[in-house]
This record gives sequence, structure tokens and C-alpha cells, in this order.
Amino acid sequence: MTSQPLTAALKPKPPRYFLLQVVLVALLYFATGKLGLFLATDNDYSTLIWPPSGIALGAILLLGYRIWPAIALGAFATNVSFSIESMTLIDILTTQPQNYVIALGNTAQPLLAAYLLRRFKSYPNPLTQIGKIVQFYLIAGPLACLVAASVGAASLYGFGVIPAADIFNTWGTWWIGDTNGVILITPLIIAWGLPRDNAWVLRRVAVTAGLLLVLLMLTIFVYHSRKWNDDELQKRVAFETDTIARALQDEVANAVTTVYGLSGVMALAPGIRFDEFQSYARILLDRAPGLSGLSWNPHITDTDRAWHEARLSRDYGGDRTITERGSDGGLKTAAQAEEYVYVHFLEPLAGSENAVGFNIWSNEARRASINKAREINSAVITPRISLVQGTYGALILLPVKNGEVVTGYATGVIRIAHIVEKAMVAASARGLYINLDDPEAEVSRKELYDGFPLQAPSWDKTREKLTHRADIKAADRTWQLSVTPTDSYVFAYRSKTSWLVMLAVWTSAATLGVLFLVLTGRHFETERLVAERTEELILANRAKTDFLANMSHEIRTPMNGVLGMLNLLDDGNLSTEQKDLVVVARKSAKSLLVVINDILDFSKLQKGEVRFNAEPIELEPVVADTVQLLRPTADEKGLQLNFHSYSKQNLPVEFDQARLQQILFNIIGNAIKFTDAGKVDVDITVTAQRFNKAAAIIEVRDTGIGIDPKDQKRIFDRFVQVDGSSSRRYQGSGLGLAISRQLVEHLGGTLSLESTLGEGTLVTIHLPNLVRCERDRRSPKAEAPKATPPQTALKVLVAEDNMVNQMIVQKLLTRHGHSAIMASNGAEAVTTLEHMVAEGAPLPDLVLMDIQMPEVDGVEATKRIRASDGPIANIPIIALTANALPEQHASYLAAGMNNCVNKPIEFGKFYSVIADVLGLKVADLAERRKA
Repeated sequence: MTSQPLTAALKPKPPRYFLLQVVLVALLYFATGKLGLFLATDNDYSTLIWPPSGIALGAILLLGYRIWPAIALGAFATNVSFSIESMTLIDILTTQPQNYVIALGNTAQPLLAAYLLRRFKSYPNPLTQIGKIVQFYLIAGPLACLVAASVGAASLYGFGVIPAADIFNTWGTWWIGDTNGVILITPLIIAWGLPRDNAWVLRRVAVTAGLLLVLLMLTIFVYHSRKWNDDELQKRVAFETDTIARALQDEVANAVTTVYGLSGVMALAPGIRFDEFQSYARILLDRAPGLSGLSWNPHITDTDRAWHEARLSRDYGGDRTITERGSDGGLKTAAQAEEYVYVHFLEPLAGSENAVGFNIWSNEARRASINKAREINSAVITPRISLVQGTYGALILLPVKNGEVVTGYATGVIRIAHIVEKAMVAASARGLYINLDDPEAEVSRKELYDGFPLQAPSWDKTREKLTHRADIKAADRTWQLSVTPTDSYVFAYRSKTSWLVMLAVWTSAATLGVLFLVLTGRHFETERLVAERTEELILANRAKTDFLANMSHEIRTPMNGVLGMLNLLDDGNLSTEQKDLVVVARKSAKSLLVVINDILDFSKLQKGEVRFNAEPIELEPVVADTVQLLRPTADEKGLQLNFHSYSKQNLPVEFDQARLQQILFNIIGNAIKFTDAGKVDVDITVTAQRFNKAAAIIEVRDTGIGIDPKDQKRIFDRFVQVDGSSSRRYQGSGLGLAISRQLVEHLGGTLSLESTLGEGTLVTIHLPNLVRCERDRRSPKAEAPKATPPQTALKVLVAEDNMVNQMIVQKLLTRHGHSAIMASNGAEAVTTLEHMVAEGAPLPDLVLMDIQMPEVDGVEATKRIRASDGPIANIPIIALTANALPEQHASYLAAGMNNCVNKPIEFGKFYSVIADVLGLKVADLAERRKA
């Protein structure tokens, strides 16, 4: 592909597929954003290397300001993806307004950068000179990247995502990350967006390799820096967790030991008085501040209940009974049961008088703990209970025995919040989030302690990555301690090293980026000038080719009208002299049409637009048919035109029949044209080769004027004739042999020439690598629908926008007794058919459809007719087209047309195709003319 001037190449072009561009840019932004998040800080919104910022600016520069929706969409999707795993999309859209503000900042930044670059003439810029590179980097990087960093950090703080302690660190990381993305990615995009000429190929590869290498190096550096920082933070939090766990374990052990002390007293002094119990319990509670109370709970049977109730009345006064909770939650006299474990002594008593006499055996959960304590004969801790202080606690139950009989339970009430907070003070821990759980309890009672009077982390990832856990042995249970650093803890630790890392990363990216661009751009200016001059020559040559093609099309249109009118005149009642004049005019017009067709074919070959359609054929019949078609021309000059086949067997091969005939028409036609007397021999030899291959040699030998040796080297050049003077004897465009050679070479063969001046010329076509095939390999061609042959004069719908062509077709039809309905475009043709169906009018027998028409062309109109419901879907359609290439005809048939008639329209071909499509004979149509 050739180049174009740099300034033109760098200007944003109106996108042909805008929606596709938006989707691709948004996906690229999102994909690189997810990759960039591997290096993100703990708040997940900032990273030291952010490639999407460079992609956004590159997209704006290359595709224009209108691509901004892709940036906004990509930025918003990237931000939303942070929470998509833990929240529903609706929740994210309605509860995280910072995502909208951040997307706005990310979109405004590249728009501002692109404006400033153009305002200060820093773009278009090939980035080859150090001054221009530095200017580009300063504007697009540090200056413009202040926008997204400032908007992003402010929104995160404003919506409570990050604490005040992290504002400056987040802003700095964001700014450096966006700047690095612009420095490393935008030049790479610009390099690939520039014209693909020789001057840029090596530089494009070098810039890509260099900047990606820098990106990889910085990514590794940032990754290991953060990993080292994280590892150190992990070690510190782990140490804090172990310290708190040891202190908490000591508090729990002290509480359990205190209950053991109470059990010893109750075992030695079962008849202890209430005042004696209070005095001793107060001493124990002073030594174990983690206990909020101690109690003695006798374990009795129903036969002893009356005696114990009498003792309760004596110790506390009044008429006391053993109680339990009623259905309304209030206390009532306990129902008769086989066993009771009730509260007899309690310290402190104040505020808890109603607890005296309460049967804890009546509570299912406590009964299970009591049974376990009696079974293991050791202290057990109950699942969580609620204390009157509004916090959580738990009971320590320790059985007291008289021999083998359990007489009661020494009980302590643990204040969980108190022992956790005391452990924190003992461990000198600050800025940590504490959670204490009981994994063995049911789900609703697992949490024992949740929270510390400091702010919890604002995001979930930190909780998962930095949370450390430790087991706390609590009598028969194992509690789990979880410790997570809070925001201030993390940021206070990381801020010591983060700015050093940021400064090192930014300096390295900027320095290495400038270095690679300068080194790779040293020779670009000279190479660019050479490339631009070469491009100008190529464009001039292409302009000439396009001009010839356009002029050929412009000439073909009126030529169709000329030939059509001449055909109509020839079909009329003319005198002999008039008919001779029409014949001469028609031959001249056809000669001009041949020249036009040659120019069109050559322009298509030059632009690579010619398609080839290989199909199973036998070469000998194709060559023989071509010779037969040209025989009248040879007869007019009194020449012998001979055909010989020297093949030993017929070998079907895969080949393009239409192109072969085009080549033969050119070569045999030239041989006839340049031979005044004698003969033209056409010989073919097809031989079988190994590996299912075949080779063919076609020779065309004439006894014509021959070619001088000095002219033979240029005879295959375009627009070249041996006699180039204005008075030359043999006219022509000089394109036939040039077209033939290119076609042969495209088909994998060679075209050579041997000639002796005054004796004749031998042209040889060598096709050495043909693929053999079976005779029946061609699949039967899918045919478009055919209607029932009409029984009356034809009614034809003609879709044609050219008034001259309308007149020609109408005359051809009406002169033979048929009627024509005219439509000026495809849309009008479809509408006409639909109205006929709606009104119940008879449908046309067929449709003659022009291809190139305004509003709706012939191909689209045919597709609409075939896709419709009802009788019009099966109406025969014949294409009227000036496009004569086989691949073009194939596309029309694929669209649903039944056949094609080339312009200029020839009477015989016209009615032959109609008769074939309608299943009639041409004679049938001719008879209608007599009717």
C-alpha cells in the first residue's frame, strides 16, 4: 500500500463505520483498563500505569472528537466492573455516583489534550525531533492528565469511597498513571495510524517494540515494588494479630480461672451464706474485670424443689419460687419438671434481682451447654447471649460435684467487648478493625464482637487481602479473631514509599519514551521526503487510470443509446443505402465500445478489482468456440482460420472460461487484424501431469506483418503499438496484449511472443499448473423462480432510470406487439407490483431490471421482490446492465435474477434471453409481431 502526505494522514477522517469504531474503542479501553487494574492501589481506582489514557487520546487524535462516546462508555464500564461481582448492576448504577463523575473526567481529559495539542501546533506530529516530542509529552501528559486525576480523587472523597488521608496519594497515583499511559501508548497508536510506507515500516516496529519494552519493564518494577510493600504490610498486620490474640487469650483464660476459683469454694462450703458468697465473689470479680458477674446455680430434682424455694424465700425475703420465661417473655413460676438448674446466689445483685430463682435449665441452648459441662466435667462456654448493657456476652458453666453427683454450676458472665478492648490496649494496637466470631454457633449468633471505634475499610478487597485470623481457645469452644487494618493504618504505612516509587516510574517512562522516539526517528525526515515524492508519482499514475476508467464509463452511457438507436433503425423500413450507412455506423460504434471495454478492463486490473471464477471446463471446446466466433472476421479478409488440437485425451480442468475467451479474443483478433494474406493457425495441446495436475500450451501463429526485434520488448506495455504515428494503418488502443498478459499471469501462466518482421508472429500461452477435475464436479446452478409461460402478448415492467434506454427498450417491445410499463427506479418498480397485487390487476409477464438506479438499485429491488409474499415473488426478472464481467452477472443471479442482457442491447440476444426465461421459442415471440 502506498503512502500519503503526513499531514493528510494524521487528520481525523469521517468514520465510515462510526458505531463499529465506538464499540471497538470502548472494548479496547475496557480490556486495557482491566489489565491496568492488576497494578491498582487498594481503592481500585488508581494505578501507576494506566494504558487507557493513551488509548483515549490516540483515538481522539486519529478518529476525531466525535469518538468521545467510546471513551465515556469504556471508562464507565471499567469503573462499574469493580463491584459487579459483589453487587447487582442496578445497585451499582444507583448507589455509586462516583462512576459517572470519573467517566466524565476520563472523557474530558483526552478531548482537552487533543485541543491543546492542535492549538499549540503539537499535532499532527511524527514525533521525530526532541523538541516536538517534549512539547507533545508535556501538553498531553502532565498538563492534560491533571483533569482526570483531580476529578477522580475529588469524587472518590466526596462520595465517601476514600478517606481524607488518601486524597493526595490517590491523586498522585492517578496523575502519574494517566501520564505514563499517554507517554507509552499514544505514540504507539500514532505510529500505527500513519501511512504504511517504507519510511515508517521499520520505525513503526521499533517504536512498538521499544515502548512496549519500557511498559513491560515499568510494569515489572511497579509490580515488585507493590508486592514488597504488600508483603511488609502483611507481616506487620500478622504481628499485630498475634499480639492481640495472645492478649485476648489471656483475658479469656483469666475469666475461666476465676470461675474455677468459685467452683472450689462452692465444693468446700456447700452451706455458704448469701453474704459470704457476695464477699468472696467481689474479690474474684476485682481480679477478673472481663467478668460482669458470678452466680451459683444449684442442680436439683423436683423432689427437692420445695426446700430450695423455701431457702430462696429465707435468703431474699418474700414468697420466692423457681421461675421461667412465659410465652409473653415475662417471668412466671416454673412448670413442674424432673430437673432444675436455678440461680440462687448472684453478684452483683443490684439491678438483677429478677434473675434470682430463674431456671436456666428451661432454656434449650443453656440446657445443652449444661449437659455438655456435666458430661465432660469441665468448664464450657455457652453461645452468645445479650447483656443488659446492650452488648454481647457468654456464660462460663463449671459443674461442682459432691462425689459423683453434680450439685450445681459455678457460673461467670463474660463481657466480650470488655475483654476485646482490654486486649487491644494491652497489645498497644491502633487503627485496626477487630471481629470476633464463634464458628460453632448457629448463624444468627456467630458474631461476638464487630467493630472498633475507628472507621472500617471502604472497600472489600483490602479486607480480603490484609485480614489476618487467629484462633482463641475459650474453654470448650474455639473463637476466631479477625484483624483488618483500617484506611488510616494502610495509608500511613504506604505513603512512606509510594511517592518515591511514583517519581521513579514517571521519570523512567518519560526519559525512555523520549529516547526511543528520538532514536527511531533520526532517519525518518529524509525517508519521509522520498516517500512523499514517490507517493505523488503513484497518485498521479492512479489519477490517470481513474480518469480513463471514469471517462470510459461516461462514454459508454451515450454509446449504449447510439447502438440501441442504430439497432432500431436497422430493424425498420430503410432503403439499401440507409441500411449500409447504419451498418457502417454500428461497426464504428462497436469498435469504439471495444476500446472502451479495454480501458475499463485495464483500469480494473491496475486497481486489483478483477475477480476470477474457476469452474470445471475442457479447454479444447472453449478454444474451438472462440475460433468459430472469429471466423466471420477472418472470412471478411479472405484469411484461413484453422484450429488444431494435439491433446491425446480430453482433460477437464478448473479454469476461468470467460477470462480464457477474453484472452483468446485479444490474441486471435490481433493475429487476424495484422495479417493481410495467408492464414492464422490456433493450436492447443493439453497433457496430464503428476499429482492430479495438467499443463496446456495454446499457440496462435499468423503470416502477418511481424514485429521488429527492437519493438518486441515493449509490445506488451500498455497503450503501445509498433506504429505509433498518426497515420498508422492499424488502429487500436494498444491495451489488448497488456490486458492479456496480466490476465494470463493472474491465472498462473505465461504469455510469450516470437516474431520475424515481414514473415509473421507466434504468440504462446503456457498454463503449466492446471488442476484436473471430474466432468460432473459443477453443482447444478440454483435457478430463480420461473413463471408459467404467458398465453397473450407480453406485458413487461421496465425499471430503467435513463430516458434514452427507456425509449430503446420500449421500441424493442412495442414493435413486436408487446406492451411496456415504465418505472424510473427500483423502488417504483416494487411499488408498482405491490399496487397490482392489491388491486387484483394482472401481473407483468416479466421484469426488465436496470442495475444502477437512484434510490433503490436493481439488485436491492430484486431482493425485495423475491422476499415478498404472494405471486410477485416468482415473477421472472432479467437484468439490463452495462456490467459485462462474469462475476458481476453471477452476483445478479445470486440476488434472484433469472438472466442478464448486456448493454448495448442487441435484438437477437434480447429476445433469445426473454424466450429462454419464459420457456418459449424466439419464433413464438416473432409470431406475436405478426399478430
